[in-house]
Amino acid sequence: MNRANQAIELINQGRLNEAETIYREILSKPPVNASHCINLGIICKQTNRLEEAIKLFIQAISIDNTCYLAFYNLANTYKLIKEFNKAIDSYKKSLSLKHDFVLALYNLANLYREIGSYGKAIELYQKVLLLDSNFVDAINNLGVALYLTGAYDDAMPNFLRAHEINPNSAEYIYNIANIYRQRGEYLLAIENYCKALEIKPQYSEVEVDLIHAESSICSWESRNIRLQNLFRLGLKGNPVSPWVLMSLEDNPFNHLQRARHFYEKKYSRSTTEIDISNNKKIHIGYFSSDFYDHATLHLISKLFELHDKAVFKIYAYSIGSNPSDHYTYHLVSNVEVFRDIHLVDDQSAVSIVRKDNLDIAIDLNGYTKGNRFSIFANRIAPIQINYLGYPGSTGAECIDYLIADKVVIPERFEKYYSEKILYLPNSFQFNHDRREQNHPTLRRSDFGLPESSFVFVCFCANYKITPSVFNVWMRLLKQVDDSVLWLYRSNKWAEINLRRQAESRDIDPERLIFAGRLPLNKHLARHSLADLFLDTFNVNAHTTASDALLAGLPLLTLAGKSFTSRVAASLLVTLNLPELITYTIKDYEEKALMIALDPKLNRRLHEKLKLSIKESALFKPELTTKSLEDIYKELVVKHR
Repeated sequence: MNRANQAIELINQGRLNEAETIYREILSKPPVNASHCINLGIICKQTNRLEEAIKLFIQAISIDNTCYLAFYNLANTYKLIKEFNKAIDSYKKSLSLKHDFVLALYNLANLYREIGSYGKAIELYQKVLLLDSNFVDAINNLGVALYLTGAYDDAMPNFLRAHEINPNSAEYIYNIANIYRQRGEYLLAIENYCKALEIKPQYSEVEVDLIHAESSICSWESRNIRLQNLFRLGLKGNPVSPWVLMSLEDNPFNHLQRARHFYEKKYSRSTTEIDISNNKKIHIGYFSSDFYDHATLHLISKLFELHDKAVFKIYAYSIGSNPSDHYTYHLVSNVEVFRDIHLVDDQSAVSIVRKDNLDIAIDLNGYTKGNRFSIFANRIAPIQINYLGYPGSTGAECIDYLIADKVVIPERFEKYYSEKILYLPNSFQFNHDRREQNHPTLRRSDFGLPESSFVFVCFCANYKITPSVFNVWMRLLKQVDDSVLWLYRSNKWAEINLRRQAESRDIDPERLIFAGRLPLNKHLARHSLADLFLDTFNVNAHTTASDALLAGLPLLTLAGKSFTSRVAASLLVTLNLPELITYTIKDYEEKALMIALDPKLNRRLHEKLKLSIKESALFKPELTTKSLEDIYKELVVKHR
């Protein structure tokens, strides 16, 4: 056996160090063979010496520029170090030399999918399947690319086919479960998440999505078992999106560590610095997937009207696939530039935004659904800020600042945030008096509410309801005769489960009354029919809290340590209603009971709130706009 064959045999046995010794010996003597450079490069790549691997693949190309395998391996290595443009060029050169090179087509498709160029990825996966119709990973990944465009019905047949070919793949079952969850078919989603975990226990992404699906329908039977895994989910092993787990624990240290781990594994890359421009006006760009009839735009819409257009040039970048509506059109009419970039791949989006010469880019999504965090990871502005849409730290090197206030992030808690904190003088939450809309007169009978009973209400999404908070609510119903609990209906299974949970606690399930979604004006108006809003914990009501307070409904909150658990407290402090903030579950229950049993106290709270709405800064958007603009000006001066 010659030395080259011996080296290949050693590679097959996993004895890479010995194989490397032989290749270095061979390459030290001319003539140098391109295939030997490639094989040594592959060893370097497998042992994470990526720069050395790149040099060897380039050496192989210099020896034989028709070697498609050299270009292919070079592309794979560029992809690992996130040199995506170089990787794309190298894949294309490999394919120009071998048009039917399935692996190059497949990996190029994967790369396009990774950088958000889903149309190109779909086209290439389809080409792969023309060459190899049973390439199961290509079938699955075609489904993933379609899923990422929101084409769930088109994605599902690919996941089902991949599962048919390989029924033992946890990943394929997981993808099927995700389609069911997106369709709102939670029971089928949960069934398939559980099947995936039977095949691959400790599959972190599946565990987190299973938790979210069960929380969404208030299915708590397995909750204690799931909570036992919090010590590792997103903290050890594979990263997971940190947003879902915020509802499970009030631990800002863990929130930060999960966010850092998620960013480092998914988004971290080297980028070029961008200098503050010499624009005549300060260019501010707001990025959101929620520029439509959505809670975030409900809150912030007035800001776009009030910005000082003599000083600031305002850009709005829509990154979401939701159809435009009158909220969108109102936004468009109040910014100088509106760009819909949701179908644009990451690299093109970065190029578009950089040409706008932004001074400050503001991410209104963070890691929430529909985000394009990869755009920020590439650095699109000299100053990048996390604001409003994501109540926590991104753990990201690319996000320089986070806008907050000293209630949601007291100075002693700054250590739990990777960003520098920019403090607004009042509540961080931009808000305005949305009662300007025409609000109808409503009656309790319109919603099946008893006329003379005390009405507790919580219009939070059902996933925020935890067993510990629900236990308090049920004890309150026991102690306050004929009282009812008015809840938002996220889905039919949540309603069924919450009624069942009430019955198991000896509460007539008919005392839980469920409300559906309404237009904003009617939603705000119906708050007047209730007596006290009961906040959720570990994730408070956010926009939902300001809706209740704006409508004149007192809100009782339980404040913790995390941003998510201190939002309502921020609103109440700004409204000068600190008596509605509690800090233990015991105090929360006692204060709620006190208010429910004391009509005079309840009336005083309503009257004080009514006066505070007029006097406080919370619903005075001109003040918040001025404070934000002062921050923006100071940042530009500082960075210039």
